[in-house]
Amino acid sequence: MQVFVITSLMGQNLHHKLCFYNSFLSTWN
Repeated sequence: MQVFVITSLMGQNLHHKLCFYNSFLSTWN
């Protein structure tokens, strides 16, 4: 169960970073 929680948190963190990166690129483009 802990592994599932950790992987889900990592997935959410990665998704958040990708969204932030995309918005950061869109502001410079």
